[in-house]
Amino acid sequence: MLTLVGGLRGLASALGGAALAAAISILVYEGLPLGPLRLVPLLGPVLEIVADGRVDRVRREGAVAERRAWEETRRRMLAEMAEERRKAQGAIATAERAYLEKRDRDAETIRSLEAAISEQEKADAEAGGDACVMRSFIGRGLRDRLDQVGR
Repeated sequence: MLTLVGGLRGLASALGGAALAAAISILVYEGLPLGPLRLVPLLGPVLEIVADGRVDRVRREGAVAERRAWEETRRRMLAEMAEERRKAQGAIATAERAYLEKRDRDAETIRSLEAAISEQEKADAEAGGDACVMRSFIGRGLRDRLDQVGR
C-alpha cells in the first residue's frame, strides 16, 4: 500500500508540475485577470504594467500602431481635401472674374447703345419738321452698335 501511495504521490507531483507549468505559461501570455481594477485611477495603470501578459502588451502596441497609421491617413486625406478646396476656390475665382468682366463689357455696350438711341432720337427730333422724309427704321449708329453686340 505504501508503494501505491508513493506512486500516486509521484504521479501527483508530475501532474502538479505540469499544471504549474501550464498556469505559468498562461499567466505569461494572458496575464492576471484584473477586471474592473483596471479602471481604478493610479492603481489600474500600475497593475496593468505588472500583471499584463504578452497578449495585452502586443494588443496595446498594435492599437498604438493602428492609431498612428489612421492619423497619418487622416492627415493625408485632410491635405488632399485642402488642395482640392484651393483648386475649387481658384476655379470659382476665375469664373467670378470672367463674369464680372463680361458684366462690365455688357454695361459698356448698353451705355453705348443708349447713347446711340439718344443720338437717333435727337436726329429724329431735328428732322421732325419734314413729314415725308424717308428714314431707315433703325439709325446707322444704332445698327452698327447692335451688330457689335451680336443680337
